[in-house]
Amino acid sequence: SLITEKKTFVVKRITKDKIALSKLLGLPREAIFYKQFGDRLEDVVPKCRCARGDMGSGRKVVVMEDLKGYVPMGIFFGKGNPNNWDVKDALVAAHENVTVEKLVRNAFSLFSRLHSQFWCDAKLLRNDWLRGAEWMMGKDRKSWQSAIDLSVNAWNKLKTS
Repeated sequence: SLITEKKTFVVKRITKDKIALSKLLGLPREAIFYKQFGDRLEDVVPKCRCARGDMGSGRKVVVMEDLKGYVPMGIFFGKGNPNNWDVKDALVAAHENVTVEKLVRNAFSLFSRLHSQFWCDAKLLRNDWLRGAEWMMGKDRKSWQSAIDLSVNAWNKLKTS
């Protein structure tokens, strides 16, 4: 007998009211990444069925496997984390016993598997949509300085609290 597994997918898109912010933050790079590299990383990233992103307009649409049951790591880093904006307090309370050490170890393991696929691959610099690619080519200093200032300001704020 043939057993079929029911698979569910989600659609991630940028709503009209968030288009300007999406363009500013370069959020369409997620869709472009899935389209260009997702197949190489199936053991690291969710399976993606369709992805379209436009850095110029800020629009993106991604149809990807539903990660139902997974917990967004952002819930452990406070309400200021953009990945945590829509997470409910009940979800946070349900995972209070998770240690930061375990989270960080798992995150670094996952990130190392992701980045090891592309480590020191200079051909990636041709993809100007990748965060930091233009900076590595000596371009877009204003964007680089904004990113640095954001980090410096956040660190200074943390030191005074």
